[in-house]
Amino acid sequence: MPSPRPARAAPPGYQATEQMVRDLHAADYERWFLATKGRFFDSRERGLFRSMVRAVRFQSVLEIGCGTGRITETVAPHVGSITALDFSVASVAILRAKGIGNVRVDCANICEGLPFAAGSFQLVLACQVLQHLMPRDLLTVVRECARVLEPGGQLAFTAYNLDHFRCTRAEETAENGLYSRRFSRASVRELAVNSGFALQELKYYKAIPSRLARRTRFAHAQLLLDRAMCALPGFAARLAGYLFAVLVRTS
Repeated sequence: MPSPRPARAAPPGYQATEQMVRDLHAADYERWFLATKGRFFDSRERGLFRSMVRAVRFQSVLEIGCGTGRITETVAPHVGSITALDFSVASVAILRAKGIGNVRVDCANICEGLPFAAGSFQLVLACQVLQHLMPRDLLTVVRECARVLEPGGQLAFTAYNLDHFRCTRAEETAENGLYSRRFSRASVRELAVNSGFALQELKYYKAIPSRLARRTRFAHAQLLLDRAMCALPGFAARLAGYLFAVLVRTS
């Protein structure tokens, strides 16, 4: 597997705040995720990445912003090897402790460049990561993803959906200092073009309100209903809270 450079300290500003929050809550993150997002959401999101890697057995995968490894452990059984990066030291330690055989975990700040040679990977994954990057850093990171992918390689990511009917703004900073942005189909396409990619696929998920999704007795029915709602032509983008995009490297 490729060997990353040692990570440098996080830069000042919004990323330093993000790193501090991630380190502080790493030990409780997975319990918090299930308590706030629910098992239905967790299953739906994991399933998107799992389905993708099952369709093509990628041999070399990079995951950026891996956190404690929720998606890492989901895709690991279906790929050759994964290199997982995160700038939260505490999160990286938790993922390493899981001892997943084909996963190498390293601490690195992706906004400082991806420490790998050009063309090192077939696939890059980012689950709810790009939405926390301000515009300049976002463009830098996605261009770096293109650089480390082999020709025809893919970047798959999930993010907040700007076209959701309850969405009122594209960017915001929460009370805890965490920055977030939302993406539309148009902004994903623009990002792709400006970064050496083409938009290959975009679909939506999480249309069922959280208060209803917590009723696990009907989990399978909820999954089928959510898939149906998020595939409705002309309505999916308005109903779903999140999007799943696949970009393919063109240059």
